[in-house]
Amino acid sequence: MIVPTPVAIAANTWVKVLTNVQDGMVWVLDTDPAYMFDTVATGSAAPTGTSTGAPLPLPGLPVSSSVPIDVYVYAVNDSGKVRVSAP
Repeated sequence: MIVPTPVAIAANTWVKVLTNVQDGMVWVLDTDPAYMFDTVATGSAAPTGTSTGAPLPLPGLPVSSSVPIDVYVYAVNDSGKVRVSAP
């Protein structure tokens, strides 16, 4: 069984929450800050700035890709927490 893992998200910083995945889930645990997410091909550079990110939907984001990706989360102006799982 897959055990979901909590991940602390520092304010105004892109944090890699999943790596080399094609399927998974990101749940928002702390709804106080607004969150953004971005995905990049595994091994590619992390996102910079917020122009490439999209709002992270509540209660969470299902991840599905035909190629391995890394998933990043950004907490806007305050620290936060998400929970992730992947097979």
